[in-house]
Amino acid sequence: MDTCCRCDRPVGTEPVKCSCKSAVYCSTRCQNAHKKSHSSQCTVDLKKKLDELRASEGKESIAAAEALIALGDVYDDLDKLTSAKACYQDGLLIYHGKEHNPSRDERASYALHKLSTVLLRLLELDKALEHCRAARAMRQHLAGGRAGEDPHVALCLCTEGEMLAALGRYKEGIAKLEESFQVYVKIHGEMHESVASVLTCIANVLASQGKKTQAVKIFEKALKIQRKTMGDARVGVSLLALAQLYVETGSHQQALDVVAEGLIIAKRNFGSHHQITGKFMQTQASAYLHMGRLAIARSTLETALAVFRQCQSSAGHGSG
Repeated sequence: MDTCCRCDRPVGTEPVKCSCKSAVYCSTRCQNAHKKSHSSQCTVDLKKKLDELRASEGKESIAAAEALIALGDVYDDLDKLTSAKACYQDGLLIYHGKEHNPSRDERASYALHKLSTVLLRLLELDKALEHCRAARAMRQHLAGGRAGEDPHVALCLCTEGEMLAALGRYKEGIAKLEESFQVYVKIHGEMHESVASVLTCIANVLASQGKKTQAVKIFEKALKIQRKTMGDARVGVSLLALAQLYVETGSHQQALDVVAEGLIIAKRNFGSHHQITGKFMQTQASAYLHMGRLAIARSTLETALAVFRQCQSSAGHGSG
């Protein structure tokens, strides 16, 4: 069941919904109290602001470009990728028609990178790579001699590496990811969440190549950093990926140990009827199955399926 965006209580069978449909409340009182906080994430409010800026400042104004990018960010967060793509493209068209200056180019590079990640998820891989490289070139130009210590450059390198891997260009992809890793280490040292994120990307690429033993070692290194630098929720997601790799590499007891920890984190952060919780149970069932423990594998899988059905039911209710 959905919970109130303000007080986190269950909204019941007749929730109060914002017109943007992405926020639900248990009462009009909670909706009104949350209106100011929600406004920056409300597509209806952001589109209204965009229309007002176009009318007052001009359709091709920098203010309109900024509003388009802000709207694109919200659509991106909501996984409304086609809408996000259109907003970023329209914002970039405005930027490209203006004279260059560092502040403007910085925002343009941000929008280019965001557009590239949206295109990646839309599986427009060649265009995604092209835009990501353009964003990186712009950031490197802005950073000048300090490009090797610029976190935005490191982020673009990481994204570029993921895109190259998605295109099957694994060697080039790993090279870009390792370059990103070196930049982040130079900036932050090894014990930083950005370093862990790049290591996770490298592990994912290795796993997709079938190099799962190598992937496990890098995942373990990333997880060690995440335990010290990130919250439970992020660690839980990494534990799930590691547990799945343990199953695939035959380390079934290690998989069960990781799942046990992951389930505690998943239930605490997401609840017993969340997709992440169900995925941990599914992985647990797979480990039991490979160990020949068929009865417990079956019962665990049935519990996981019940969780997935509950998730599907809640999603259907929320979209009504």
